[in-house]
Amino acid sequence: MPDTNTQGDNKEKETPTTSPVDNKPTDDQSVNASGGDTPSDGNSGEPMIPKHRLDEEASKRKALEEKL
Repeated sequence: MPDTNTQGDNKEKETPTTSPVDNKPTDDQSVNASGGDTPSDGNSGEPMIPKHRLDEEASKRKALEEKL
């Protein structure tokens, strides 16, 4: 009987450990939403702006600057 109790205690301890880990990707995503220049965030979830879109924006901006 005491063994079963110990296992239950271990599970309860694991849940709080999982919670901060779950919070972290959320923080990363909010950072990514504003900045989007942290490549590691691509692993925790889709980046808000794909890199090829950023490249397109950069080339458009260059073309506009050349016209000026």
